[in-house]
Amino acid sequence: PLNFIVNLFNEYSSTYNEQMENFLEYKSPANLFAQILRYQSHGFNQILDLGCGTGLVAKEFKACSQSIDGVDISQNMLNEASNTKLYRSLYLDRIQNHLENTRILYDLVVCADTLVYFGLLDNLFLSIHKVLAVQGYFLFTIENTEKEHYFLKPTKRFGHSISYLIELSKKMNFDVLEFQKSVIRKEKSKVIYGYNVLIQKNSAFAV
Repeated sequence: PLNFIVNLFNEYSSTYNEQMENFLEYKSPANLFAQILRYQSHGFNQILDLGCGTGLVAKEFKACSQSIDGVDISQNMLNEASNTKLYRSLYLDRIQNHLENTRILYDLVVCADTLVYFGLLDNLFLSIHKVLAVQGYFLFTIENTEKEHYFLKPTKRFGHSISYLIELSKKMNFDVLEFQKSVIRKEKSKVIYGYNVLIQKNSAFAV
């Protein structure tokens, strides 16, 4: 539920970076940045950071764009992101709502450790397709599941299957470029595996 996530991250904001980087060994922003550079090395005009949190993605991606916008549902997290001075604009909004209302076209949409709070992804992928310029990239992380399209784990985070993401990408007219197996984070000293995924919008319209 939305209120659960908002309250969780509002309370977590002041210690979020320390917890993620030092205790959970969270390296997804750096891993995603290294991944996109293999496909696009000359930078991006405009980047959209969905579920931007405190700005960990922008700290990595600032080297390849001067215009990064962020969206998050937690005001406290956005306050921390604002302090980095790395974002052109920050929006307090639900991701789906923001995507449906923005008129900006982006070269790259990044979604690091955010899809774990979504089950069904069809509407999200459709909306991201609409805000991407032709040949634009969607770069994101998932926690994996083999059970079905998506599965709510005891951690209250969703896992998604590779087959579902491939099927959905093709349906929405994205070209699948890469699934890179990765360590998403640690939890109670246990390694949590997932994938860093890169897909690219082609010239066709999404269904």
